[in-house]
Amino acid sequence: MFKSVAPKSCGVKPLVTSIIVLATLTAGARAAELPADRSTPAPAFTWTGCYVGVQAGGDFDRSSWGRSGNGMLINPFTIDASGAIGGGQAGCNYQMESFLLGAEGEIWGSSLSGATVVAANDGDRYAFQSHLGGDAALRAGYAFGRTLLYGKLGVAEASYAFQDTGPGFLSDTGRATYAGLLLGVGVEYALDAHWSVKAEYENIDYARSVFIGNPARPFDDYSSRIRNAENLVKGGVNYRF
Repeated sequence: MFKSVAPKSCGVKPLVTSIIVLATLTAGARAAELPADRSTPAPAFTWTGCYVGVQAGGDFDRSSWGRSGNGMLINPFTIDASGAIGGGQAGCNYQMESFLLGAEGEIWGSSLSGATVVAANDGDRYAFQSHLGGDAALRAGYAFGRTLLYGKLGVAEASYAFQDTGPGFLSDTGRATYAGLLLGVGVEYALDAHWSVKAEYENIDYARSVFIGNPARPFDDYSSRIRNAENLVKGGVNYRF
């Protein structure tokens, strides 16, 4: 008599389970080998910081001469002058959201000069020149990302030399250091985190000063009140720390 014997299991299920586990471990190992994404977002641009820079442009001036004292009659007149400027600046900014506050100092050399002949004053030739100036100002502005619009308010100072040459080449000379109110506007654009370029206009209204003639010729000595208004149009480059 023969007995029925059930076929033994071939172990298919354990084999499939082992394959699934092995595949899972392999995929995990490969994922671990991939480089992690370590990139971080770039920091937001800011104008906050200090800077130094250079500038160049044009210098335009109107000199107004008033009536004199000391018995000499000088009819009022004006002299228009122009020249080139070049110099440097340094300052610091602090940005609060889109608003900016800052302070800046500038110094420049100038080729400013002008002259005129006044027939009403016996045909005398009057001339003046200014070769050095500087200012200290506060800046306030509004930033549109890398573009900054700003205004300036400060005090400027410049040295002037004056000359009155009459018939027979008799000459009176005088010098004065002017201090005046500075008002300005400008726009600055940041090329990157450090470098920026700017364009700027400044108006400087200098206080009146007294021109003193030649004391060696008392008969021809006089004083005249002279007022100068200076306009600077310039471009520049700044480097921020």
